[in-house]
Amino acid sequence: MLEQLPGVEWKLLFSLSRWGGVRVPSEPKLLTWADVDWEQQRLTIHSPKTERYAGHETRQIPVFPEIATLLRDAFEQAAEGEQYVLPMLQDRTGAALRKPLMAAIRRAGLEVWPRLWANMRSSRQTELEQHLPTFAVCAMLGNNERTASKHYLQLTDDHFTKALHIPVQQVSEQDCKGVQADEAKPASQPNAVGCGTPEDKRMTPTGFEPVLPG
Repeated sequence: MLEQLPGVEWKLLFSLSRWGGVRVPSEPKLLTWADVDWEQQRLTIHSPKTERYAGHETRQIPVFPEIATLLRDAFEQAAEGEQYVLPMLQDRTGAALRKPLMAAIRRAGLEVWPRLWANMRSSRQTELEQHLPTFAVCAMLGNNERTASKHYLQLTDDHFTKALHIPVQQVSEQDCKGVQADEAKPASQPNAVGCGTPEDKRMTPTGFEPVLPG
């Protein structure tokens, strides 16, 4: 995909969206070289969408490895005195960014996906959630847990693969003690799961978990 994009600015914009989770075009448009902390490997992101909330005018994201090389390339190619990391965005609207991206997607032999930029941000939130606590991911991407759950987090094939490798729960001998006596119980008092006859393996009306008082 990156090979099909025209120039380092386009490649960096794509990477900031896909691996930095920024909102395109509003957030990368405001990104300046003063916002790059090379030593700490962090970017300060200015967010017009959340700036009305005190303390949410800016946030920081790591300079992820997928971004680092392109960011360095853009710095080396920047005109002397250039303030913005992506000067091409200063005279482009969000709509003007769609066609070049769609063309690159097709050249890469891929199908154009819906919500071009937003879905890349969604993909990144889903990935980061597998490695970092939710509060940290939300802080980096500039949203909250409710918004992330409703609009960003995705059920992926990898989740199904991991689910197939969850360790099998074993039923101990202690769990099955008293099975003979339990078989005589009325149907309203089913035996523990995994013990006794198939008829005993029923779930109580409230499920497997005990009902807590209050």
